[in-house]
Amino acid sequence: AIADDVFSLFVSEEVDKVELLYTKFVSLVKSNPIIHTLLPLSPKGEICDINGNCVDAAEDELFRLTTKEGKLTVERDVIRSKTVDFSPILQFEQDPVQILDA
Repeated sequence: AIADDVFSLFVSEEVDKVELLYTKFVSLVKSNPIIHTLLPLSPKGEICDINGNCVDAAEDELFRLTTKEGKLTVERDVIRSKTVDFSPILQFEQDPVQILDA
């Protein structure tokens, strides 16, 4: 599986970082490239674009389809969730491969 190959490369220190690259939908004519770091795991997940602008994963976007003056419009809100700090020493109950394959 891909997770096995990627994890073994990371553990053997052949690579120092594993990233997932994808496009984030903004509108029908625009999408933003996103780089999401999978390994190493960090206490606060970050999502970064190709310019290095990072946002905390706790910030999520909410889109509302509404009407304004009789026309359909889309309103965008940012939702901020409280994150809890945790110890950098983690013990996962699952095998790391299961976490990566989830």
